[in-house]
Amino acid sequence: TPTVLARMRVLDPDFDRRAFALSAVSGGALGVAVFRACDLEAAGNPSALGSCIDRFGAIDLWTQLLGGVLFEDALASVLPTSLFCASAGCRLLGRSYWFEGSMESSVPSMARGMAMPGQGGRRPHVFLTVTRVETGERWIQSDVAIDTRSFPAACDVLDMLNSDVRLSTAAHNSSRFPYTNPVGDLYGRACLRSRKADEDTRLRARLQDGGYFDDSASSTSSDILRVLARCLFGGCPQTSAELASSLPALRARLRPVVISIRNEDRFDARSAHDELVCGASEARDPARPRDTGPLRLVPSLLAAPLTLYETRAAHMRASDADLANNAAALWERLALPVSQTTPGPCGPFMQWIPNAPARRIDLLADALYPSGWVLSGSAMEGIRKQVEARLPQ
Repeated sequence: TPTVLARMRVLDPDFDRRAFALSAVSGGALGVAVFRACDLEAAGNPSALGSCIDRFGAIDLWTQLLGGVLFEDALASVLPTSLFCASAGCRLLGRSYWFEGSMESSVPSMARGMAMPGQGGRRPHVFLTVTRVETGERWIQSDVAIDTRSFPAACDVLDMLNSDVRLSTAAHNSSRFPYTNPVGDLYGRACLRSRKADEDTRLRARLQDGGYFDDSASSTSSDILRVLARCLFGGCPQTSAELASSLPALRARLRPVVISIRNEDRFDARSAHDELVCGASEARDPARPRDTGPLRLVPSLLAAPLTLYETRAAHMRASDADLANNAAALWERLALPVSQTTPGPCGPFMQWIPNAPARRIDLLADALYPSGWVLSGSAMEGIRKQVEARLPQ
């Protein structure tokens, strides 16, 4: 994710001004946070941006997690540390601190707040999704205020905290993989506040990987697109007279494009390299139903758990397709020409990227990659080559 975003920034000098928002979840959220932190550190230097991303990719996050779960967290669950130590850090046992500290030691800007404004002009807004354990709802961490009218059933994590949150913590909240990463504890105000007690700071929820709710962040992206469409046609609740008068000109010059960065072969491994030639593969279109054989092994026993597992992936594919359909619908409202076919990358990036309302950029496992928390030099080089092939000059 950060390698693709960095490549776009190199190819488009106006990337920060053109890109409205970056929506991500799980591992993608980590990538977006790294891109934001490295972008702040690089201060406009493309070479420094790439070096920063590579430096982060080369660090070992897995050892900190493994060591924490086997030793520190295991001891913290049984030892009453507060009885033996009065120092401030005695009650802060937990592998979250090691994990997030490793990020910050590699890229110090990961310790900056995600809502902290950067220098040198505007940057895209950031939306990182988490899942609440107790209800399974999608909650959102963002530098934009989150309300339930625009983002149904989503709480604003930063509003509950009544403060900013570090990029490292926000990324970890969104990518708390089951068991390897600890469950997050959110101490703050209530999500909806109607009583005085709702303002008290206390444990409000447990947080888990945002991929439980939406493995592709497309639901949040669709919400962003819907709000944008509503505002472009005068439906924003706080539309000023000045903005209302400029809406016709905005509708005439804006061409909204949704770009989905995907990194798995689950859509169709056989068409793995189709995007390197002109013409995108229909087999990798998430709107196409999957053609699989029927369950034959003890269906009366396995049907229920298999359905629960596969429904999550099916929901993700349907959300991806809905996002593309919503983008196409907005183009129709803006009277932009919508092609019946979506050609793949062909020629310079800045020529083909704006010619369709939705674009998918797939990074494919063309080699045996190690654990996602530890990337080898050859794996990072393979990623770079794929990005350069899919995003040519």
